[in-house]
Amino acid sequence: MVLRPAGNFKVPTAVAYSAFDRKLNIIIKDIISKRGWRLEGTHTSEDECFALLTTGKASLLVIDDTVEVPASFILREQIFNVVPVLTPTIIICSEHNEVDMKCMMAMGEPVIVKKPLTPQKFLDAFDRVIKRWSAPPFGNLREAAFLIANGQRQNGYKLLAKMVQNQAVHHIASAALSLYYRQKHDFLMTEKILYNAFKAGEHQMSIILSLIDLYLYSGCPRKALELLKKANYEYNNPNFLCIDAIQAHLLLNQIRECSPYLTQMIENDYFADVGRYFLPRIAYSSGLLDLFDKSIRYRPDKFDEYQRAWHVLSDKDAKRRLSQYEQVSVMKKLKEREERLRIGKTGKEEVRKELTIDQSRYMEIGKPLFRLNKQNHDRS
Repeated sequence: MVLRPAGNFKVPTAVAYSAFDRKLNIIIKDIISKRGWRLEGTHTSEDECFALLTTGKASLLVIDDTVEVPASFILREQIFNVVPVLTPTIIICSEHNEVDMKCMMAMGEPVIVKKPLTPQKFLDAFDRVIKRWSAPPFGNLREAAFLIANGQRQNGYKLLAKMVQNQAVHHIASAALSLYYRQKHDFLMTEKILYNAFKAGEHQMSIILSLIDLYLYSGCPRKALELLKKANYEYNNPNFLCIDAIQAHLLLNQIRECSPYLTQMIENDYFADVGRYFLPRIAYSSGLLDLFDKSIRYRPDKFDEYQRAWHVLSDKDAKRRLSQYEQVSVMKKLKEREERLRIGKTGKEEVRKELTIDQSRYMEIGKPLFRLNKQNHDRS
């Protein structure tokens, strides 16, 4: 028996992203088949997923949230692709990244399913997202995405311009329409669309992040920092904005101010390997020597590596400084261990609050710092 696909989607096909879990393909395929839908496949590349959506071969996106590749990272890229940002999305959210859940829910109206995943939980989420996107006004966004994906770009953008007036989908329509002008390098019109949405009270992350990204790309880091402060206040210092804050401070030559964000990334295990790579360099170059010692875990060999890279030293001077550091590092390590035992777990949490309570944050543009690609800003 052939089931009639749920909803009124012209292409009842989903695509899934998962960094590791290949079993997800079997689970989702079986569940959505109960509603007459098919799964194109599960991909480990978000670009492959976006390509399928952009060419109209899929109409729904499923994102598997993991420690290694958080869903917020994929949602960020989704916002900077016209058809994907107009695509209904389901996030299978891990407990580790629940701290960013409020923020993720404000990035294009995804439906979130918490892990551990069960067939019934996913089916309920699937039914909700299909119901929401089958009727106006979300159905109109989907129609605009279908037109753009099938070569009728002008008709699609005209429909988006109308939907900007609809308060329920204002933030999604504005984010998508702004990309049309950004691709044409009309940054004034891009800013106007996004800023009007922001002034109208649309403080959804899809609008704030689009503005932050625009200001960083346009060389206006101070404006980006103002929005970052607001976003951090409203969304409780989300991890994924750390990268934007770092970039903004680097553009202003505020090297020292980058350290709290790298520290947050390490402590919250959000691309912690990236944080560990850059934190010692930031700390050493800006004179934060105690932080530098902690970041290299008081290892004399690491200290010697940095001092020889940053200073013109004779072997004699380098060995003398290394010997001094070995003595001091032992004392510092013991002192830190005693302090950790004294303050206990509660005290550690209070210290973390002090590090991040009054901070702004960082990330890149279109695609975060780890992937520099001009096409990030030119992709349709």
